[in-house]
Amino acid sequence: MDTKKVLFLAYNQHQFKLFRYLCINLEQETTFLVTSVAACLKGILHKNGQPPLPPTILDELVKYSYLSFSARRQQGKADLLSRLYYKYLIFKAKTLHNYFYHYLKNKAIDLLVVWNGSYLEAASGVKAARKLGIKVIFMENGFFPQTLVLDEKGVNAANSLVGNTAEFYRKVRIDPVKLARLKGTKLVPRELRKNITIKEEIQLPQKYFFLPFQVHTDTQVLLNSPNIRNMYELVDTVYTAVEAYNCKSQADYWLVIKEHPSDFGRIDYRDLKEKYQGRKVVFITTEPSSTLIERSQAVITINSTVGIEALLKGKPVITLGKAFYNVEGVVYHCANLSQLGQVITRALTEEINHGLVDQLLYYLRYDYLVEVDKKNLNPNNIMPVLQRIRGILGNDLVEK
Repeated sequence: MDTKKVLFLAYNQHQFKLFRYLCINLEQETTFLVTSVAACLKGILHKNGQPPLPPTILDELVKYSYLSFSARRQQGKADLLSRLYYKYLIFKAKTLHNYFYHYLKNKAIDLLVVWNGSYLEAASGVKAARKLGIKVIFMENGFFPQTLVLDEKGVNAANSLVGNTAEFYRKVRIDPVKLARLKGTKLVPRELRKNITIKEEIQLPQKYFFLPFQVHTDTQVLLNSPNIRNMYELVDTVYTAVEAYNCKSQADYWLVIKEHPSDFGRIDYRDLKEKYQGRKVVFITTEPSSTLIERSQAVITINSTVGIEALLKGKPVITLGKAFYNVEGVVYHCANLSQLGQVITRALTEEINHGLVDQLLYYLRYDYLVEVDKKNLNPNNIMPVLQRIRGILGNDLVEK
């Protein structure tokens, strides 16, 4: 039997460390580890002939990288710098795609492994692999501590779980002991991006919706949120709906908002806080999300993993964007923002299907995700990842 060949593509240090360890331990396979910097340089120096990619494909490859750049600059309209950066991204995408196409073909690679897949460094490799009929694994941090996603289709709203209905999860058989262990999972809170100590003395309202912010440059916001482009729009949309609900129902619900720790120091929401000063809105920076979830009446999110944590704690969850866990009977998905008030009413009045929620969470943790402690890699705890990779290598189905 021919030895299978696996190419790992890394574009930052944490990926390189993990991929290098996997290469060392995949002893039955021939492995290659390439960085995007090396690939780009070699692609510039050693050009190989290949038909040019259509503009629509190039736009697709650079989309997230360009949107992320624009979001970081908080630039509404394209200026000279944006146009120059876009041209640079197009050049880089052409170079990388050309290099990866020939590398994958000449080395007769059987499997490409990338992290996330949205940045053009990975997207270019994935596009080349798809063209050649080569399998791809998309890796990402899992939704629970010490877990990884290894998916052949993608991550988040592009993963292989999208489209699974309630009927799929109702077939999941649960081991009560493992479910109890899952229910006892303590999710590790994110630390502030900058090492700054903040003292907050905030009294939480008696009744409120918890609205967690997401990283403003994250793929979940820029690619998987068709109706809400940023956190400003998120607050305006949800606040308007909550106030309308309060007026209609003569209720007194507040909005408790937590800034994302990874955005602290990167984006200043002072103007947003000033806009909502004196209204039924509380902004929080340091209080653990777990506490805010537990004391809330419901959680409203675009598509954050905080929604999964809320499900774990038995809370109603309303999603406003694309999410793999948008399953009828599990969450209340609001695709039409004009109907958010009606969705809020349902979330507050309908009985939660705890059994179905448990089945989805159980499937995620014990069937879909792979267990591994990335911070303390060793030959034993890396074994489930190696087994998943080998299982995919042995599967003859390839998505072209």
